[in-house]
Amino acid sequence: MFEPDRLVDAQGFGGRLQGALDEAHARLGLSWIGVIELVAPEGRLLPRWIGAAPTGAPSPDAVATWPQSGPGPCARRLRLEPAIVSDGDAWLAWGGAATTPPELAALATCIERGMSADRRARLGEVALAALRQAQDAIELSDREGRLFFVNEAWRRTFGYDEATALGNTPARLFRDPDAPQHDPGFYRFSMQKIEAGHPWLGMLTSRAASGQHITTEVGVTPFADERGDFAGNLAVRRLLVHRAQRDAALAAAHREFRGVLAAMLEPAMVLRSRRIYFANAALLQLLGRDEAEVTGRHPWDFVHPDDLGQLGEDAAPARAEVRVVRSDGTLRLVELRLAGSISFEGAPAVILLGRDRTEQVLASEQLRRADKLAALGALAAGVAHEINNPLTYLIGRVQELTELLPPADAGALAREALEGAQRIKAIADELRGFSRGEDPSAPALVELERAVTSASNLVANQIRHRAQLQRVHEPGLCARMREGPAVQVLVNLLANAAQALPEQGDASHTIAVHSRAVGDDTVAIEVRDSGTGMTPEQIARMFEPFYTTKPAGKGSGLGLAISRQLVEDAGGRITVQSAPGRGTTVTVELPRAHLDAVVAAPARAPTGPRAAADAPARVLVVDDELIVAKVLVRMLRGHEVELAHDGGTALARLLRAPAIDLVLCDVMMPGMGGFELYRAAVAQAPALKDRFVFMTGGTFTPDAVEALAQCRCPLLEKPFDTEKVRATVAAVLAADGG
Repeated sequence: MFEPDRLVDAQGFGGRLQGALDEAHARLGLSWIGVIELVAPEGRLLPRWIGAAPTGAPSPDAVATWPQSGPGPCARRLRLEPAIVSDGDAWLAWGGAATTPPELAALATCIERGMSADRRARLGEVALAALRQAQDAIELSDREGRLFFVNEAWRRTFGYDEATALGNTPARLFRDPDAPQHDPGFYRFSMQKIEAGHPWLGMLTSRAASGQHITTEVGVTPFADERGDFAGNLAVRRLLVHRAQRDAALAAAHREFRGVLAAMLEPAMVLRSRRIYFANAALLQLLGRDEAEVTGRHPWDFVHPDDLGQLGEDAAPARAEVRVVRSDGTLRLVELRLAGSISFEGAPAVILLGRDRTEQVLASEQLRRADKLAALGALAAGVAHEINNPLTYLIGRVQELTELLPPADAGALAREALEGAQRIKAIADELRGFSRGEDPSAPALVELERAVTSASNLVANQIRHRAQLQRVHEPGLCARMREGPAVQVLVNLLANAAQALPEQGDASHTIAVHSRAVGDDTVAIEVRDSGTGMTPEQIARMFEPFYTTKPAGKGSGLGLAISRQLVEDAGGRITVQSAPGRGTTVTVELPRAHLDAVVAAPARAPTGPRAAADAPARVLVVDDELIVAKVLVRMLRGHEVELAHDGGTALARLLRAPAIDLVLCDVMMPGMGGFELYRAAVAQAPALKDRFVFMTGGTFTPDAVEALAQCRCPLLEKPFDTEKVRATVAAVLAADGG
């Protein structure tokens, strides 16, 4: 009987097939026989045969191919049928009858199965070699879960030898009953999938032969036999130690980087997909919000709407300066900087850094305004100095006229001229008060009336066309605050009051300034306007930095914030009362300073023979302005007066006999100034240290203030009149000659 299965041999079928064909050629007397090609319709291997007739046949070139639709010319003379060749190998033998289609089908089936088995065997050998050499631990188990193959990497990883592993199940080998590494439910769920023939991938911690627990990534894949039935599982166990170390190092680096951002003193945020993924404590403090209110939101949600034009909708700019709105509605000026794009905790991200510049801008603006006031003060000092010298001459001459002329029309005209000169003197005094230098080491002291006058002069042009300015002062009130900051505060308050009124005002609008004492320890200055007033919301925010109700470009919103800071630095406070349509009153309260004594030259012991205070004295007048010197000569009638118009000439005279009893010396002179002259003269003639009276026209630098404090000499401020000059000279002569 024909048995195709006997032709199947999985070991070297192709080689034995060719050998058998060679033997058939010889035994059967065929010219040749063989497979010319293989075709694979619908996945089956079907050989295509061709054979030649034996020698002496009618047509030596005749050929036959099988399978074919009908018998060919040689089909009646060639027949292939199964037979036993030798050593149990199945083969094909020659027969005399024509081949039949069933025999050809059997032949095709035999060859197909044999060649497929041969190919599977060869692939199996390659696959087995690959499994043995794989770097991952690989195991094969049958349908009952028993291991029948483990590779070298498996044995090396878990430490079990082949004898222990084969025939055992992974569950018995790897589970630790004394210290289970996984929940029983995890095992049940996993095994249900595996036993049902489904692939499974997961993390497993397994007990090695040494007792050590090893974590691996396990992939289990079922395989089937030739009939397609479930035959077992292929499991690949991959050590995670290197990946775990890498992941641990990466996670540690992320934690460190997050820690660095969290500890930064400046605001920082990490953006993912243009949303805030991480915000440090400094940013949360800046915004006045907690993490839940910030995370997941667009960073521009916290920017003032008027500043959004500086920012792009999607991309953050390299640098921008915007106002940030805090949770309570207050504003902070923040400089934003793009730090770059990075991978943050496993995803692309952008880091945006911020810097709160509010205090810096406030300080800068305060300094700018102070510099502006200082520049105005320097200008005022220069103007006052240029006015005071000729004004001194004018007042002196007019006083002489009033004394010489009879009280008729000419005398009346002289007195009117003197009144006009006195008005000019008052203006010069105000300018001098505004420009006066301050000694940083001296106690802070400001006379309220003088500070209000200086501030009013600076904003007079703004007030003049809007309202009438009314000033009411209690005389002699002083506060413990430096004059410069006090004037700066009052300028801000008066300017705001003027801007609260229509540009073209009328007599009904007023701005009133009132200084008064509040008990023994406090003084107050009120600035009240009859303007539009403010709502409670505006009052609550009026001292916030960058808050302004003025149109864009008309105000920085810093003036009142700076004013409050200056007042609070001096130990005072600012309060506001206002209502819509009822005007606004701003009250500044400051610590009171009691002016108990006027700084003057102290009495000194006599230093040598001197004339009595009421006796004529030898006086040296040192001034580079000739007209001033001439006026002083007339004012000092009754004394012996000498003139010197520069420091060098004056020094030479002071060192000659006869001795000078009193020196009236201008502070600012070309070449050698007044204090330089004083130091040079006293160094060579110590008796002169009590005999100087300095004169100034208004320019008084901090160095001059310090020099005056050191020498402790009296000071005459120009323009002066005859009475003041004579009284000062008499006081110094009396103190020195007493």
